[in-house]
Amino acid sequence: MQKKWLIGIAFLISLTGCQKETVNAHQLPPTVTPPVAQVDLDKPVDKEIISEDLIGNFKYLDQNIANMTEEEATENFYELEALSIKKQFYYVEVISLNKHIQTELMKCFDVEKGEFDFGKYDGGSGMVIDEIYASGYKLVPYEGFVYPVTDYSKFKPYASFMSDEAQSYIDLKALESDAYTGTRSSLEVTQDELVNRILLAENHIRQYKNGKTHPMVLEMYKAYLYYYIPSTVLFDKGTHDANADKLTEYKAFVEAHPDTITAQIVTDYLGTLEANGYEETEAVKLYLKDFYGAIEIYISKAGL
Repeated sequence: MQKKWLIGIAFLISLTGCQKETVNAHQLPPTVTPPVAQVDLDKPVDKEIISEDLIGNFKYLDQNIANMTEEEATENFYELEALSIKKQFYYVEVISLNKHIQTELMKCFDVEKGEFDFGKYDGGSGMVIDEIYASGYKLVPYEGFVYPVTDYSKFKPYASFMSDEAQSYIDLKALESDAYTGTRSSLEVTQDELVNRILLAENHIRQYKNGKTHPMVLEMYKAYLYYYIPSTVLFDKGTHDANADKLTEYKAFVEAHPDTITAQIVTDYLGTLEANGYEETEAVKLYLKDFYGAIEIYISKAGL
């Protein structure tokens, strides 16, 4: 049977239950929604990837990272991260595409606690699940399925031996693997946490604009901005007038962080709203539709 599955892998997913806010899914273009990788089930995962011993790699770091140079430790992390992403597809085939395993995993997921109770699991492949966790992944429910994703919090014990850029990158990615920002249809963290992630991501791309991790964090930053502006429910459905509290929040952000790229973008948006009487006019809709282009302009001006 020929199938291709789209698996969200860049916006790492967590088990924590967070307050949800409805967003307009149609305003999230494919370039900034959780990026996907196509897994063609008719094309087996490379045997070399399957044979990669991620558990052994972690043990190697445990035993040797203290004796590595900063450059060596950093390079070991990047190599292990790349292997983790590749081997994820193998575990997707084993866990995510088996209906029985999926059903049993969802049965033992405690929504209130935001975690699995594996004592209730009766789906078989228990040793594989243990291997997934020992290999630096975690299982997460995402839009009706359970997927294995790289758990960046497991890299934190090694981060102090790495470069400042790698440490900052791990911190950002761990935020996502601990509590993913959102899905294609909803924001999964509070607005305060979203703002925190925007600022952290912007600081990273400013500080490491020529760094190895810059392209990945730049995409995260763009996606955060989409959740913050085009995907935020600003206008009243009945009157189409802008929500006063949300406008106050945007203005407060600009006052608190005047020197950021984000403040420039928010100011531009506020200017567009003011010019249109703070109503959801066609001009405002067009501005939001072309928001991706606005982000690119400000990033380019900043030399990032």
